[in-house]
Amino acid sequence: MHVKTLLNRLEKRKDFIYESVKLLEERSRLVLADLGVTKTHSRPHGSNDNPYSEFQFKTLKYCPAFPERFGSIQDARAFGPPFFDWSVCFTNA
Repeated sequence: MHVKTLLNRLEKRKDFIYESVKLLEERSRLVLADLGVTKTHSRPHGSNDNPYSEFQFKTLKYCPAFPERFGSIQDARAFGPPFFDWSVCFTNA
């Protein structure tokens, strides 16, 4: 068989698998919705979580200046640099 023929077959299978996964996801979503399970955006915990990231999340959680909500994306971005300065001082104390 020619390489081009093999590549074409693989490309068709890739598209088929992609469409099958999308269909399965949609069916799963509908079944879960029928059962009253709603989608959540909370962070799942896994064994492969980055310890540095986990440490930063925990430090951020206990930062006294952390607001309940930011007014805008600019407010959130402005919060970052002072937070990291504070977290370095806080964790090295």
